[in-house]
Amino acid sequence: MITNFEEETEPLTPKEIRMAEQFSRSFQKRIGPDQAITNAEIQTRYRALHQITLSGARIRKIINHIRITGMVPGLVASSKGYYMSNSPDELRRYIQSLDERIQAIVAVRHSMKKHLDSLVPEKQPTLFDK
Repeated sequence: MITNFEEETEPLTPKEIRMAEQFSRSFQKRIGPDQAITNAEIQTRYRALHQITLSGARIRKIINHIRITGMVPGLVASSKGYYMSNSPDELRRYIQSLDERIQAIVAVRHSMKKHLDSLVPEKQPTLFDK
């Protein structure tokens, strides 16, 4: 789980793992950016079909599970939504996008750490500290 986002990132329930299997079958039919589906569309369609409301965060958690376990190889995302890709160029662009997001998060972390250090300076050890 991720601190401050415990509810959104708690482990998948058995029901959500079954949902991941359902999602996987659907994603395998969505090849290429023209077949992309957004998180909001997934929420709407799932609610209409199963009368179950899923938050965007839980859908992302389910999709994360699908990707990490390899249920749908090449499941990428863009501003158009989620879709499966077998294109090396699309996969490279998606990996680049992930790398850029990692760098953006690291930059924010660095800034927050700098601010924290200005609020709570590290204690300088003295000769008699253990």
